[in-house]
Order: sequence, then structure tokens, then C-alpha cells
Amino acid sequence: MKRARIAQLAALALAVVLVPFPARRVESQGAPQSVKPVQNGCHLCHAEYVREWRDSHHGLAWTDSLYQAAKDKLPKDQQAKCLPCHIPNPVQVSGPGKIPAVRTKAQDEGVACVSCHQIPVHGKPDDIGTIVGPYPVDQMAKSHPYKHDKSLVDSIALCASCHGIDRDHNQVESWKGSVYEKEKVLCQHCHMPEVKRAIHDKRGAIPREGRKHTWPGARDAGMLKKAATLDVAVEGGKVRVGITNSGAGHNFPGSGEREVVLIVTVTGADGKEAASYREVFDLRTRDNRIKPKERRALEFDAKAATGMVKVRLLYKLTPEWDEAKAAVAAEHEAKF
Repeated sequence: MKRARIAQLAALALAVVLVPFPARRVESQGAPQSVKPVQNGCHLCHAEYVREWRDSHHGLAWTDSLYQAAKDKLPKDQQAKCLPCHIPNPVQVSGPGKIPAVRTKAQDEGVACVSCHQIPVHGKPDDIGTIVGPYPVDQMAKSHPYKHDKSLVDSIALCASCHGIDRDHNQVESWKGSVYEKEKVLCQHCHMPEVKRAIHDKRGAIPREGRKHTWPGARDAGMLKKAATLDVAVEGGKVRVGITNSGAGHNFPGSGEREVVLIVTVTGADGKEAASYREVFDLRTRDNRIKPKERRALEFDAKAATGMVKVRLLYKLTPEWDEAKAAVAAEHEAKF
């Protein structure tokens, strides 16, 4: 009886050796229910990217109320100029850096996944065709035709398709020749933060280095706070203010629709306002925008022997906005 029991245990031990435990595998979560389907089904395998994109202003490029209001103020014949970049067909067709064609399908998706990543089948613009991406082909699932394009991460050509096209939308032009171009700091480095996450495909959840599809910019408080810095000094009856474009890789403000307003308020020792000044930086009035890493020096009369000077830099998404709606990009104060 004892020998039989020992034999059973030995057989069990041998079975454990010969039949290893199954390898641990990270299960694919699939597409969360909260992610609304998109054209060509990108959400099925890239749910996290789709979730980020939907809340970004690329995803809202067509439906954004500020854009729609600005477009509707234009004459009908001029409104058509807005469409290629707010509802773009795949840029890969016309070629990165060139103005895209207008997309007729799924316009509510704005700058959609297909706008940057799809090469449609010739003559079939709604076919999924080939998808381009930054990962080598052997790292991707075989769920659709795929082409590796490293220019998505080491070039600004794709961004230039809409941010390098005209006077109002030409952040690329002020980036060129700047310290950022010389040091090879690209649009993606600031507007597509790095992330390591699992991309859900047919093989499961495979962690990869990538970039977020959030494109933070002028409407992001964190980005705005990094864009500019102020310094203030009062000497010889003069208030000297320095504004430095310390963080934007292009002109500050970057777009023709934006406006930056400097508010300088001088208070005397009695607590009463002695002087106030207002300086506007924009493209439409005189294009006095601040270049990358430039420090712009301004001087005002203090009109008080002692007191306090407060300086605020306000960022307006549109010149029509009341300054109460503007975001505070920077502020500083100094006693004298």
C-alpha cells in the first residue's frame, strides 16, 4: 500500500515536470464600451489612442463651436479654405506637407485616424487600404495591410500639411531656423507626450513605446504656463517688463486667430492705481508675435515713487473674447 502511494506521488511529480504550467499572458481588454466606434474600426485594436484623440482638438476639429463660429463669419466662398484641414482626407494621398483634400465621410471625426494613417486603395477612398505607423512591420498584427513610416516620429512633414500652409496657420515657419530646429526638437516632442502602453491587437496586449494622441496646445493650462515667462523691474521711474517665449517651439501666440495681451498695473504707496497699460501681441494687427526663445523688452512710466507693479499675460483663443474669458499664461509682481 505504501509502495503504491509512493508510486502515485512519483507519477504526479513526473507529470508536473513533463506538463509545464501555461505561460502567463496579459489579456487584451478589447475596446472599452465608452469608446465610440470610428471610421474603419480603429477603435477595435487601438482603443486608448482613440479615447485620447476623441477629446483632443484634432478630434474636435470640425465640431468645435469656436471653429464653427469663426467659419460662419466668413463669406461662403472663403469658408471652403477651412475644410481641408478640419475634415481632411488622408494626407498620405496628396503627400505630407501638402494641403489635403476634403473628406466627405464621417466629418464629425474632424482630423480623423485615417487623415494621418491611411493610404486608401486607388479609386476606393473609403477602403481601409494600407495603414502607416511608426512601428516596424514585424511588431504589428496582420489585421490589415501595414507600412512602416519612421517619418511620423522623426519629421514634421505631416504636421506641416495643416500647420504650415498659410499666414494664419504657419507655426512651422517660425519653428524653422529656431533653436528647436537646430536641436531637432520636433512638434511631436511637445504636442505628443511619450507613453508606454499596450496596443490591443490579435496577439494580445503588447506594451510598446509610443506617443499620446492628445496634442495639448493653447487650450491646455499646463502647456500655456510653460510657453512664456515674465520679468519685471522698476528703475528711474520706469517699469521695465521682459516677456520671453521660453517654451513655445514657434511664435507666441502661434496661430493667426489667437491674441496675447499684456496687462501692467502700477499701484502707489497709498494703494491707489497710479498707471495701467495694455499691450497686444497678435498676427492680424501688426504681427508683433514673440519668436522662439526671444525676450521682448517693454518700458512704461511708473507714475509713482514707490508702490507695487503687477503684470499679467493673458491668452485669448479669439480676439473677440472679453479678457475675463482669457487664460492666464504668466503673471509677476514687484515692489519698488
